[in-house]
Amino acid sequence: MPAPDNLKTSVFRKSRMDSSEYQSIKEKVLTQRRKINSGCSIKVTAIVSLESIRQTGLQLNPEESEYRWHADIEGWPSHDDESKSKTKELAQLLAQAAALEQLSNA
Repeated sequence: MPAPDNLKTSVFRKSRMDSSEYQSIKEKVLTQRRKINSGCSIKVTAIVSLESIRQTGLQLNPEESEYRWHADIEGWPSHDDESKSKTKELAQLLAQAAALEQLSNA
């Protein structure tokens, strides 16, 4: 689901990382989420292909900086009442296309 303030979903691109870098990023995200919400527990990550994102009509906007692995999913409908069902539909399509990867330290 998109963030309400900017209609973007922050993601990282696993294909841009080796396995140790991927593990390190997962740890950083988990640590950061726990700081924000002490009860936060992330048990799985969802791996979604670029093709699946594009098939929904959404776009992947990569960040080309030192965070070469970061990107945003963009193109979500606005957050008005009429668009909520379309946003949920797009999120469900991405969820259906996702492969779940259990976190070993969850």
